[in-house]
Amino acid sequence: MSIFVFGSNREGRHGAGAAKAALKFHGAVYGQAEGRQGNSYAIVTKELRKDQPPVTLEEVQRGVWVFLKYAADHPEVIFQVTPIGTGLAGFKPSEIAPMFKGASSNVLLPLGGMFMCLFVGWVWGFDKVKRALSNDGKLNNSRAITVFFTLVKYVTPLLVLLVLLDGLNII
Repeated sequence: MSIFVFGSNREGRHGAGAAKAALKFHGAVYGQAEGRQGNSYAIVTKELRKDQPPVTLEEVQRGVWVFLKYAADHPEVIFQVTPIGTGLAGFKPSEIAPMFKGASSNVLLPLGGMFMCLFVGWVWGFDKVKRALSNDGKLNNSRAITVFFTLVKYVTPLLVLLVLLDGLNII
């Protein structure tokens, strides 16, 4: 069994982003802000109401701790974590990613890795990668950079996608 883990708002109004996908495809419950819902699990990352304080990183961290405990208590389940809090909620991946340090082996974070590879390979591009990895041309490592770039652009996203599809029991 696979559970889709997504960022939610304090009211549980799953109207956009991964929350909307959780509602449409994974059994999320409209109005339930956190916890297990069908084949999904919500972690609060955003406040929609203007008269309420925004969700803090500390609040997200508490939600992640509760989730990680739940995941550890359910080793028979695979948890596919989306990049929670890094879209509509506005947190940086560098703020959220460390919260998952020490996650049990049934917690998979493939989407973030796949998106990073797609960004580096298709948006950032070969010239910027070459400049960064050759120390602005000071290192003579163009063959290694070409191999690295090919792996990042084509091979790694495909392999991560296969891991994701396997975790969702699609393949």
